[in-house]
Amino acid sequence: LVFAPTPDDTIKLIYNHSVRRNFDEELRRDFETTGKPGDSEDIDALELRYSRNISDSWGAAVSGFAYDADLVVRSNQVFRHLQLGNYQIAGLEFESVSQQTTVTGAVYGFGNDLANWSTHVSKIRAAYLLSSRWQTDSSLLIYWGYPGASDYADYLNSLRPPDAALTDPGYDEASEISAFLNAGLQYQVRKSLTLRLDGYNLLGVVEDSLNKRLFVNRAYEYRS
Repeated sequence: LVFAPTPDDTIKLIYNHSVRRNFDEELRRDFETTGKPGDSEDIDALELRYSRNISDSWGAAVSGFAYDADLVVRSNQVFRHLQLGNYQIAGLEFESVSQQTTVTGAVYGFGNDLANWSTHVSKIRAAYLLSSRWQTDSSLLIYWGYPGASDYADYLNSLRPPDAALTDPGYDEASEISAFLNAGLQYQVRKSLTLRLDGYNLLGVVEDSLNKRLFVNRAYEYRS
């Protein structure tokens, strides 16, 4: 619930209930071993917050909060997640917030995106039990290009003479798609011994430009 009595004052009442559980394959393994699924972790949170904008670039806030959590832990004796216990906490927080402008070429008439972050991000993870002992898993993270970085580089180039430009004409590789593929294979020798083989950033073997990362302080540079 949000109540704003004035344009500069805001009161929020926030309640959240969350449940954290293990991976599906682990829950299935718990069920096959014990006949019942592993325990989940439940957290209830309540917060009352008041904030005020003191100026255009400075604000302050105070909040009171309370948490009630039922925790679980992985037991190496029975090899499943079990209820650890319950804990409750409460507290009071004070905040002072200073607002700063994010790096973007939009304020200078170049594009409309943030310079240091991809406009769209996708992530997928998959795991498959090949047998009772063998398991494979993989994850793919894709940054679908950084148009704001290209726009900001154009803005920086506009401040310099053509023969001193920071990027070559038509140079867009730094702002194009980046993708990071990881994959692993696991073998459980016995309950107390597991062997794993993992590969990281595997797409870079085929095309190293897919593994590039932009420097935060240089929107027109990158490393692979």
